[in-house]
Amino acid sequence: MKNITVGHSKEILEKMFEVVGLKYNPELLKKNNWYQKASWSAKTEQEFIKWLEVFLFKNKYVRKSKANHEAIKMVGTYGWMTKG
Repeated sequence: MKNITVGHSKEILEKMFEVVGLKYNPELLKKNNWYQKASWSAKTEQEFIKWLEVFLFKNKYVRKSKANHEAIKMVGTYGWMTKG
């Protein structure tokens, strides 16, 4: 996968915050454990993965066959904690 641009990183983070009802603020990312400030359901996580998969393919970061794998990997690394 090619590197994601700063603008697209911001767009991904804005969407990630939005789906849990938070407003994205870059200053939040400077705090320790910022990713523990929210959680999402398994259903919401899957919906975000689908959105991210389309986003990555549409913006030519990956081929369609790799988009789901890369989206799952990114959410596993950078996503919110999943609750029940």
